[in-house]
Amino acid sequence: MQPTCDPTRGKRVERAKAYQRKKHRSGVMSLFERISPLRKFFQGGVELDHRVSPGQLPLFTAEILRLLDLFEVPLAWGSGVELKIRCLGQHRADGLYFPDPPVVALDRRTLQSFAHELGHLFDYRARTGRKASGPVPTLSPEPLFAPFRARMLERMQGASSSPRAPGAGSGRMSWRYFASPSECFARAFEQIVAEHVTHPSFMVGTPSRYRNDALYFDSIPEGLEAYFRSLILTEVPALPSESLPGKSARWLCDRPLVP
Repeated sequence: MQPTCDPTRGKRVERAKAYQRKKHRSGVMSLFERISPLRKFFQGGVELDHRVSPGQLPLFTAEILRLLDLFEVPLAWGSGVELKIRCLGQHRADGLYFPDPPVVALDRRTLQSFAHELGHLFDYRARTGRKASGPVPTLSPEPLFAPFRARMLERMQGASSSPRAPGAGSGRMSWRYFASPSECFARAFEQIVAEHVTHPSFMVGTPSRYRNDALYFDSIPEGLEAYFRSLILTEVPALPSESLPGKSARWLCDRPLVP
């Protein structure tokens, strides 16, 4: 919990971080959490901000379940994973992925980063990625994804506007961040999803939005969809509930708010 000052009372209060459960939650939302069909996949639980519109939940839930069915995602991917829909304003992002413990956090005001964060989940929980070297083992640096990332970087290098141009921006708005294997991987999966779901969508933008953005492909590369479909079936975590050794709970990947 993060101590902050409550300006109305002049007292220090503890606010849950994006990956933590809130101590005090709406009774109505708690009921929705317990009966949510999303718990079948997100076996670590579902947490809903009290400001989430109940009218949105059935539509959003149905769309997520259709996506998981469309890509034939095995339930093992969701073992131990918690889904949180809450306000992420201080992070300046509309979605966050925490690998340990695994948490997908979405900003309640947009929800459109779901496919992007699901891409991060596949990247960080894949069986091959967990055998890789490095501080945080992931699948995205592997050779099979390299040609797709190279094509994405080629388009980014041709852009002249920030934050897409090399050397532009800083931190999570920098070339280095957007060009990282994990971010390219998540954006590639996000764009594949956009090509297959019905629009308007809660989870992604329209196909034209991505094709016109230099951070994405101007057209879907041949073999990209087959790559993702294959890894979803073959890279299922061997021990899906295991945690990454030595890693504290913190965001490693997010989808920043890009103008």
